[in-house]
Amino acid sequence: MSAFAQVDCSTVAAPSASNFGPYCDGSTVALSTPEVTGATYFWSGPNGFASTDREPTLANATAANSGMYFVTVTVDGCTPQQGSTNVVVNAPPPTTTVYARSYITTNTSGTATGPAGLSNYSWSVAGGTANGATDGQTVNFTAGAPGTLTLNFGATDPATGCSATNSTAVTVYPVPTISINNVVAKAPPKGMTTTFDFHITLNYPSSRTVTVVYYTSAQTAVGNVDYVPSWGTITFPPGTREETESIIVKGTGARQQKQFLVILTQPTNAIAIVNGYPARGTGVINP
Repeated sequence: MSAFAQVDCSTVAAPSASNFGPYCDGSTVALSTPEVTGATYFWSGPNGFASTDREPTLANATAANSGMYFVTVTVDGCTPQQGSTNVVVNAPPPTTTVYARSYITTNTSGTATGPAGLSNYSWSVAGGTANGATDGQTVNFTAGAPGTLTLNFGATDPATGCSATNSTAVTVYPVPTISINNVVAKAPPKGMTTTFDFHITLNYPSSRTVTVVYYTSAQTAVGNVDYVPSWGTITFPPGTREETESIIVKGTGARQQKQFLVILTQPTNAIAIVNGYPARGTGVINP
């Protein structure tokens, strides 16, 4: 007669389980339970996690992988109660940087700001130059040549010790050139007036305020007879690319075509020279 030893499963202790967290977003979660000779292991956890390794890992973890992980250890046919360990995966700190626009004019200064309440701030600038400190919430910089300026930002969440980085691309535009259109229209009836609307435009948006002086100049048209002379300063707030200047044209009953000019000069933060001459628009008054 054969006799078989029977294992009293009630004496088998529940396994212990552990991990090496808390973790930061993107880290590898490492789970562990003590080795038992001849045992098999089974882990389960959030999002359908399952493994038969004694010390399984989970790469590129996110906050969604946080939660309780359970392990069962089966030995000699006995499966005692589960062991468990709580895994915490902290979300990365916010790294959104704030710059007022998606563009900047070449050789122009700007300021970018990162989220408040973080630590170990770090900035670097590609396609431009950082001005002053690069270890604070805010960085001052100057754009380089036309193309792309990249603001590289990093910081640490002091509550979790987790760090993150972010890059923001800013388009660098050349200094804009100012242009003005020609206006060709029929003269109003004698004794009446109309307006010739000249559109003054920038070929690129500017992150600085642009101004230009304009004035009318008689050609075959006579000031105060065929049109009302006008002059002044046109201002483009940052980001604005077009302004309109209206010149009053008088009806004289003339039977021939008349012309006058609107000339642009003395620009600031822009160029108003075309083919070596100040930009100008022609007003053509047809009979």
